[in-house]
Amino acid sequence: MKLLLTESQVELQGAMRKLFEKECPPSLVRELQAPDSKVQPKQLWRALADAGVFALSFPEDVGGLGAELFDLGLVFQEAGRVLCPTIVGGSIAFALAVDRLGSGIHRETWLRPFIAGELRASTAIWNPSDASDLRARLEAKPDENGWRLSGTVDFVPNADVVDAVMVSGKNPAGDQQQPLAFILTPDQPGCQFVRHQTFNRELQCLVVLDGVQITNSHCIIEVRSESDLRWVSDAAMALQCMEMVGGAQAVLDQTVEYLKNREQFGRSLASFQAVQHLIADVRVAIEGARMVAYQAAWRVGRGDPADREVAVAKFHCNEAYKLATLNAHQLWGGMGYMRETDLHLWSERAKAAELLGGAWDIQLGRLERALDLNG
Repeated sequence: MKLLLTESQVELQGAMRKLFEKECPPSLVRELQAPDSKVQPKQLWRALADAGVFALSFPEDVGGLGAELFDLGLVFQEAGRVLCPTIVGGSIAFALAVDRLGSGIHRETWLRPFIAGELRASTAIWNPSDASDLRARLEAKPDENGWRLSGTVDFVPNADVVDAVMVSGKNPAGDQQQPLAFILTPDQPGCQFVRHQTFNRELQCLVVLDGVQITNSHCIIEVRSESDLRWVSDAAMALQCMEMVGGAQAVLDQTVEYLKNREQFGRSLASFQAVQHLIADVRVAIEGARMVAYQAAWRVGRGDPADREVAVAKFHCNEAYKLATLNAHQLWGGMGYMRETDLHLWSERAKAAELLGGAWDIQLGRLERALDLNG
């Protein structure tokens, strides 16, 4: 796949691989999964900020580097190899939303500290089970001081450990076509975070709002159009697909190394034809997923309509990552099911990533709408 990349992109990918391998070992992933963990990946976060990752795809007028979304996708691909904490990707999605949806005051207030590595955030402006569903979950009522938000938003990643959360609301008495976005901060009265107990022990929260008042102008965004919301959702899903490709590739690499070193009947497991067939199936699936993920990130980054490309990429990345982990468990044998090994960490992330934004049935429905198969 390096033939598709420029020399600078290959260098970026190589530098990011070294950074993530050094700063994000499996021990960090396990530490963050501890019950009621409030641990922050401070060393990794500082390394990413110093390397310019948070500045990569943002405008130069707020301290960014002005790179393409696809370049950021290459970073996500390397992040997926080491199971980078979800707070990193969630914060980047928040920054993309602020950059796309906000005005000058929003960029100055939220983008600059994020680029400097001083802000952690999350985003909840689409359905976590279907990223193409952009309907607002919260009721937003205007008052003399601003807006009051009521309702619940479920499965918001890292909501109770970040500095800001972007949500969307609708005014039942106003223009239903006018999307509104709001930025919550932890110190706002009436805002409650309830942690879920998830199967992969990653931090997901139910956010309950009871008349939370939003008065500051830098926390209120009047979105220009739903197409801007859709771009943010598509960008987040395209980056997630790149991350899934990296995770699947890491599982394949670990499995091949294991098979080379493990012997059965006096022969390396890698020499058995049945084993080679399973590895070949995974390799083909990953390369197909990589191609469609690259295409989705490229089209979204160009600003082109990408409903079809994102749906295809998410579908194939779901299946490739899942196939890689299932075959790995089979090929590792009993060792693949021991929690003392790290393989289960990738299997759990693969399943969570499949569900986040929509599994195969959601993506096929989205593709059906994109192709207008129902006329």
